[in-house]
Amino acid sequence: EFYGPHQSFCRNCRGLVSIAASTNTITNEYPELRSFGMVSKYVGEGTHVIGSESKDASLRNVAYLNADGSKLIVASNISKALKVVHVKDSTGKEFSFALPDDSAVSIKWK
Repeated sequence: EFYGPHQSFCRNCRGLVSIAASTNTITNEYPELRSFGMVSKYVGEGTHVIGSESKDASLRNVAYLNADGSKLIVASNISKALKVVHVKDSTGKEFSFALPDDSAVSIKWK
């Protein structure tokens, strides 16, 4: 309910959902929950995490190389503003997309 529990290594981490202690009901689902769902749907056996970075702390992302050679990025925007995400892979392919506030996306390409 109050972004807990807090671990010593992560003072600003939050869970996937917020649960009201008084009613035991989910009061908020965070973008990380959608990201987790996307990862579980698109990341399979033989998939490896590849380099992924962001200079914006409100854009959380991870990139994968799938066993079939395709690439996948899962990103979430935890801010309250629209963000434009620029992606460039190791082969030189580039693309950009808009990611609305408080949202998540998965994009797969070859």
